[in-house]
Amino acid sequence: MAVSYLYHTFGNDLLNIEIPFIKDLTTEKINKVKILLQIIGRKINSPFTSAVGRLFDAVSALCYVRLTVNYEAQAAMEFQMLADENEKGFYDFEVIADSKPWKISFKPGLIQIVNDILNKVPISKISGKFHNTIANIICEISNRIRMETGLDKVVLSGGVFQNALLVEKAVLKLYELGFKVYTHSKVPPNDGGLSLGQAVIALFKSFHPLTI
Repeated sequence: MAVSYLYHTFGNDLLNIEIPFIKDLTTEKINKVKILLQIIGRKINSPFTSAVGRLFDAVSALCYVRLTVNYEAQAAMEFQMLADENEKGFYDFEVIADSKPWKISFKPGLIQIVNDILNKVPISKISGKFHNTIANIICEISNRIRMETGLDKVVLSGGVFQNALLVEKAVLKLYELGFKVYTHSKVPPNDGGLSLGQAVIALFKSFHPLTI
């Protein structure tokens, strides 16, 4: 994911970026990266993902926090634990709203993160700014939807909302903007909640097979 985000931001010049993630690559790994770049460039078995968790994986790797994982969300969790919770800074992003669904480009933020790494900004500060940025994205999109629809209720769900720091920051910012915010309490926000929903639908279909 880190290689993919770098490619879509810097192109093939990514191998010239003087950050440890690139500089410490062995010859064998550089050759693997070059093959990966060809696969991405030719769009071979390389679909886009909208998962915020994959962005966490990428930034965690770029910051040299976690390059390989042994369990789901390990990179994101370790990156979160390093965050300076009092950090007020953030990174830039772009909302591409010329078609539906809207897209969020993190290219500006990725360039700023790479510059922070090059300037030896502490990882705790980078992580804090990154969490603030994701919370800002949530608020920006929520605001745009409210302006378009009048809706003022926001439900925060998905695996990334197991991140307590992100939930805290997002909820506080949304409250300040006048939103009513709903978060999980009895059902987990990740695949556990998804599985429960699938089970409920399956049960409903078993009693009402013609309605869905």
